[in-house]
Amino acid sequence: MGYGVFTVKLNVSQQLKLPGIAGTAHIVEPIKSIDFGGRIVEFASPADITAEYVYDGKGFTVDGSFSALLSSVCARCDENFDEPFSFDFSERFVKEVSDADEEMYTYNGDTIDLSVMIQDNILLNLPMRSLCREECKGKCPRCGCNLNLTQCSCECSDVDSDESALKGPFAGLMKLLTDDKEV
Repeated sequence: MGYGVFTVKLNVSQQLKLPGIAGTAHIVEPIKSIDFGGRIVEFASPADITAEYVYDGKGFTVDGSFSALLSSVCARCDENFDEPFSFDFSERFVKEVSDADEEMYTYNGDTIDLSVMIQDNILLNLPMRSLCREECKGKCPRCGCNLNLTQCSCECSDVDSDESALKGPFAGLMKLLTDDKEV
């Protein structure tokens, strides 16, 4: 997985000279799509990132927030929509990472590159599924029409007694539910 989503760098030369003095940044940057295990994560707006960073003599603590709009597909109705996406972060950056500090990021010279950390946090905070709205009715399981837009004429119920409904990979399980035999 490549880390070429965007480049977000902080110049920390002042903080290296004055430990304990906080620096701040506000960055608005377009984001490229991310291929995450076959799922393409696309953004409908630039990233809005705020960060506060403090040097303590050994490394930097970077606290901040990220927000953008995801280009999502509803898990119920399969329609495209723009989904608000945001998270807060608090990460540690050190000059060199030892085996004991594996969960820290590194900085080089007088620059902290936030790109890898931001992408890691994007992937950690992605929603498992997206809904265009909480009350989305989804699609008819029989004819596939979007029930938010139209009411179909199918008679859908939880357990169909109709033999045509007993097709597909779960037909055997459905038959177990409708038989009165003890299993």
